[in-house]
Formats: sequence, C-alpha cells, structure tokens
Amino acid sequence: MGQETFKAFLKKMMSKSLFNSYISALTAARSLLLGKEISFEHPYSWLSVFEEDDLQEFINELNEAFRLINSSNMAWDMIKALIHEWHESAIAYSSTELAAAFSGETDEVPLTLPTVGSGI
Repeated sequence: MGQETFKAFLKKMMSKSLFNSYISALTAARSLLLGKEISFEHPYSWLSVFEEDDLQEFINELNEAFRLINSSNMAWDMIKALIHEWHESAIAYSSTELAAAFSGETDEVPLTLPTVGSGI
C-alpha cells in the first residue's frame, strides 16, 4: 500500500469513526428530547444533564457542522470539537464542586477610589 493510499485509508476510517460519533450523539439527544432514558453505559449519557432547549441547540449545532462536510475540510474537526465542548459543559454542569464555587460567597472587598495625595 502506497503512502497516499494509506493516508486516504486513514482519512476514510477517521471520517467513518467521526460519522458514527455524530450519529450516536444525534440519536441520543433526539431520544432524550422524546422523553426516552439513556442508560448510564451509553457513550452519550452525559447529554441527560441538559434541558430540552439545550439539547435542541446541541442538535442544531451538530447539524449545522454536518452540512459543511462537502464544502469544508474542517467540518469533521468542528463536529469533534462540538461534541467535546458539550461534553465538557455537561461535566461542569453536573459537578457539585463547580456549582458550589460559582454560587458560593466571595471574599471580595469593594475597591475605594484613591485620594489625590496618595501618590498613585
């Protein structure tokens, strides 16, 4: 197998893998929108932390990126990045530690304006 043939083979396999990820993520989000439960073992079970409007936004973003497949070399990278970013958001959304950090009391002290003779 020549180097160019091998590169084409790798690209095809990567596209196939990303296509399967796209379909799995899309199917999981649509299932959740229809009120179906997704098992904890499902690779996209993390989508269950989102509300309906978020799930619809996720679906729309994925579909928008997918529409670029024929016109952009970066479309699969966009889909991969979208899924990654939404997964990171799901982790943050479901983290009790992060929720506490964002809603907790702060030790902030209001700043005062400097006086004219303070040397600043």
